Amino acid sequence: RLGYTDSGITRLLSYETHDEFKTRVALVHRPEKTIICISTQIGCTGTCKFCSAGPMAVVRGLSRFEMLHIVCDTLFYIPASHPVLVSFMGTGEPLANAEEVRQAIQLMRGIRTPGLLSFALSTSGVFLPELERFPHDVKVQFSLISPIPSVLKELVPQADRIGNILVALCHYPGPKEINTPLIEGVNNDHSTMRTLGAVAQCCGVSVKLNRFHPVNTQYAAAGNEEQCLAWLQRTGAEAELYATDGEDIMAACGQFELR
Repeated sequence: RLGYTDSGITRLLSYETHDEFKTRVALVHRPEKTIICISTQIGCTGTCKFCSAGPMAVVRGLSRFEMLHIVCDTLFYIPASHPVLVSFMGTGEPLANAEEVRQAIQLMRGIRTPGLLSFALSTSGVFLPELERFPHDVKVQFSLISPIPSVLKELVPQADRIGNILVALCHYPGPKEINTPLIEGVNNDHSTMRTLGAVAQCCGVSVKLNRFHPVNTQYAAAGNEEQCLAWLQRTGAEAELYATDGEDIMAACGQFELR
């Protein structure tokens, strides 16, 4: 296990599996809760062009017991009375390993006082029917790089059609939101924000405009985050700017496989 910290806010942990693969965990300490962000696969089935895991071939999914072990071990760093969010948002597509993730959640429910442990997962828009079998207290974050079909297809080739993503977004009965990383020249324009706002209002969800964490030289973070937020809010959509911690230690969204 290797640990790195950025001013004590985030710790990056590395766990080795029984077959000698490494998987990383981001441990993010916040006043109101601590987030354990874990991976669901060794490698990734996705081919997102803006993510460090995109070019990786998937080796296998993590088992329910491996995910349980990782979370139990990571809880060592967290006071027993502090709320914890287990976030299935590391390397891999959770819905491509859906049964193991579901079973891992069931196993984890017994390791913390009820009310102090919650769960969230993100999806790039694949295997969407799997959401119907998840407990409805699991928060689902739909990673939507763009509501424009041509842009979505170019940057997230594996994603389902935008219409199917919106149906899944509208029909999931649990907590949910849209996450959109802002990339310069890709989705930081007025037209995209206006369409995104219409989508959010239609589905009754809020939008997090995420700060993009560069992983290569092809894409850069948008330089007009505040303007994008203003455009989005003018549509009447509920929205906020959001920056994940750990960029300086390569533990932020999209960066897990750089070390």
